[in-house]
Amino acid sequence: MAPPASPALRRKILARDGHRCRACSMKGASLQVHHIRWRSKGGPTTPENLTVLCGRCHALVHEGLLTIKGTAPHALIFQRQEGKEDVIADAAVTLVMDPPRRGAAAPRKSAVPMTFDSLPQEVDAAWWRRHQRLLKWNDRRGVFLLEEGVADDETVARPRHEAPPTQPRFEEILGQDRVVESLKIALEAARIEGRRPDPILLTGPAGGGKTTLARAVASELGRRAVDVSAPVVEHPAALMTLVAGLEDGDVLFIDEIHALPQRVAEMLYEALQEKTLTLPIAQGSRMTTITLRLADFVTVAATTDPDRMPRPLRDRFTHQEVLDVYGEDALAVLAERTAGCLKRPLTEGAARLLARVAHGTPRRLIAMVRCARDVAVARSRPEIDVATVREALYARGIDERGLEPGHRHALALLRRHGRPIGRRRLAALLGMSV
Repeated sequence: MAPPASPALRRKILARDGHRCRACSMKGASLQVHHIRWRSKGGPTTPENLTVLCGRCHALVHEGLLTIKGTAPHALIFQRQEGKEDVIADAAVTLVMDPPRRGAAAPRKSAVPMTFDSLPQEVDAAWWRRHQRLLKWNDRRGVFLLEEGVADDETVARPRHEAPPTQPRFEEILGQDRVVESLKIALEAARIEGRRPDPILLTGPAGGGKTTLARAVASELGRRAVDVSAPVVEHPAALMTLVAGLEDGDVLFIDEIHALPQRVAEMLYEALQEKTLTLPIAQGSRMTTITLRLADFVTVAATTDPDRMPRPLRDRFTHQEVLDVYGEDALAVLAERTAGCLKRPLTEGAARLLARVAHGTPRRLIAMVRCARDVAVARSRPEIDVATVREALYARGIDERGLEPGHRHALALLRRHGRPIGRRRLAALLGMSV
């Protein structure tokens, strides 16, 4: 199978087609570079086989309601379901085909009610989106219960989880040179072989930059990132809704993956390895299974506690990275960069002090830079200096070692006892939960 279009080639095709959909002439952020002859059917990744479609027309193509013939950019034919053809004679010509209205529903292929006996053995994500109202998850039985009825119309402009317009790139990430280089090699190898990168697992403390790395992966691949926190995926129906909205090449980022419920984690095994999901469906005492074909997406997951992940799930992430501890030099540079984004210069001494009290955590550092910025603004100071940082730390009860009141209290108790204290007892003395 041919490799996906590179970011550079995508930009070239977008510029060639005037940054507008070739089927309906619409402009916008949802434009996609589409293979006229699909890669799965032997289509090459060449300019002649690539064209630009908006999200709505792209959905119509994959629903079989709009077909594309010919070669780009001067000999394309768009054929709608009813058979009328719209021919593009030149790349600059605007189609007379009526654009789909915002939120307009795609025509339904059939109004025949779905019954248990008519369930297909294999379906795609579009089928699930149309029929999910008729399939209710039953946690006690561990199946989807079927309610017979007519499938919903699927809106062409279905909800999308778009990544932020400005995503980080690998070269912008500080303090993780080894991890970044390892990820670069993995992405380049996948590009050369024309496949998706293997599932990636990032392990590190909270606030250590795992989300930033995941979004950088999406940025390097030139695709959108879909972020989800594992505790939100409470049951298999929630997982189904999530993965059914993915498209080929999307980067699914699962944060705190160790918090996935066991039943959801077990379903994810198959999704990661086979890009399919086996759905158990029941009606009364009758039961069957259907196979859901998923898009060829990329998975990046993050965890602060890999030991809580089921071993089969962890083993499916064949590319695993443990984030390095951030040094003070990298954190000082990050402090200066953050202050620059906040339009408030930071002195070298202030940057060093902030890096020292951040305890190796970028998220903590950024919060402290913002606090120091607030002090500088309130005191009408043109820059953030050491005195400003000390004032900001004092306001939050943090000393120049980065210790908060609770930390100092715990150290005082340990010093007073002169010997180790059990974790539960220390928590009780501090009035904290274990």
